[in-house]
Amino acid sequence: HPDINGDGVPEFAIGESEYDGSSGNAGIVRVFSGADASVLREFYGPASQASDQGFGWEMTAGEDRNNDGFHEIFVGARKGGTGGHYSGSLTCVDGATGSFIYVINGQGQYDYASRVGLLGPDIDGDGFSDYAVGAEENYANSGDGYVRIISAKNGNTILTIDGWGGRTTISVLRIAGSTTLMAMV
Repeated sequence: HPDINGDGVPEFAIGESEYDGSSGNAGIVRVFSGADASVLREFYGPASQASDQGFGWEMTAGEDRNNDGFHEIFVGARKGGTGGHYSGSLTCVDGATGSFIYVINGQGQYDYASRVGLLGPDIDGDGFSDYAVGAEENYANSGDGYVRIISAKNGNTILTIDGWGGRTTISVLRIAGSTTLMAMV
C-alpha cells in the first residue's frame, strides 16, 4: 500500500545521494504526493553515518514487514556504514513513518555495500521475501565484491557469496512469470 496520506493516489520517493544539507553529501530521501508532487516526508541516513554517506544512492520498495499496511523502503548509502571507511549500508525504512527499522552495514572498508536486489523468494522460511545486498568492491577480498542474502523480516544475513574476478553487481532474473531469483554478475 503506497498511499501514505490516504488520498487514493500512490506516493513515490526520490533519493538524492549527494545532497549537502548540514553535513556534506549526507544524502536525503524525499517522499512525494502522487497527486500533486508536494513533499510529504524527508529523511536522512542514520545519525551515526552523518556526513559523506550518499544516503539515497539506491532504493527499492519492500514488503510491509511490520504489518502497518504500508510497504517499507530499502535505501542504500554507498559511502555510509559503520563497517569501515566507505563500507556502505542499506537501511530498511518504515514506509508509513519514515523511521528506521534496521540498518545493514558493509563488512569492511571500501565495500560500498548499498546495491539492493528486488525481493525474491523466502529463503529462510520466515514468511517474508528475502533480498540481496551487493557490495561492488571488497577491500579485504582483492577488490572482488560480494552479495549478502538478507532476511527482510529482521535484517539478518542468511548467506554471503564472495565475488570473483572484479566488481560484483546484482541482477534479478524472472523465470516462469512469478519466480524471482537473485544473481550476481
